[in-house]
Amino acid sequence: MATRKKEKKYTLEMDGLTIQVVQKSMRSIRFTVYPPDGRVRVAAPIHLNVREIQEYIEKRLPWIHKQKERLESMDFVPEPEYSEGELHFLLGRKYPLRFGNVRGASLKGRFLELPGSLKGRKKEIERSLDGLYRSALKDFMERRIPVWEKAMSVKVHARGVRKMKTLWGSCNIRTHRIWLNLELARMSEKCIESILVHEMVHLKERLHNRRFYSLMDRYLPDWKEREKELKEGGIRYY
Repeated sequence: MATRKKEKKYTLEMDGLTIQVVQKSMRSIRFTVYPPDGRVRVAAPIHLNVREIQEYIEKRLPWIHKQKERLESMDFVPEPEYSEGELHFLLGRKYPLRFGNVRGASLKGRFLELPGSLKGRKKEIERSLDGLYRSALKDFMERRIPVWEKAMSVKVHARGVRKMKTLWGSCNIRTHRIWLNLELARMSEKCIESILVHEMVHLKERLHNRRFYSLMDRYLPDWKEREKELKEGGIRYY
């Protein structure tokens, strides 16, 4: 049995930038500029040599600098304190937090309600909210996947939600399994649906090529407009 090549991680200094590079088993090269500090990461196929990666980076330097300038001009929301009345997003809508006599995080009218026993316990609150976000996304997928299966004439065999650092969604073409990033639960349903459609289109076209985007335009003509709210983050979906 062939031994799988390991990941390689290193940094490159180019054009005044410190660029984190990770090489692993993948088909294409990806560039990501992370908020809030503009950290640059390049993920590249393991078979490329350093000079080839440098050449790819050189071509993308104008884009990288533009993204860093954009981030520097933005105001970022501070880390949440999870205090009474603090606003949090669920499916694109803002809700104030309220602590009460409940077992877990839940949507109660116009409030996101949390167990009173969790007040001041940040990690436990985050886990409780993650459970609510996960349920909301799973419910969304249960409702919308059958609609798009019929429209596209495809079949999703499994679906799930998980935390992902660099992807908004993923599609295993072999098993027909769709994953959505847990962070999407904070976005609007129109935005989430665009990512879901994106991943399901991969069941018809594996690559991000002209045919893929033609299919996106056919099934969801306003997909670019829907995804604008994702642009503030550093996550990409592939």
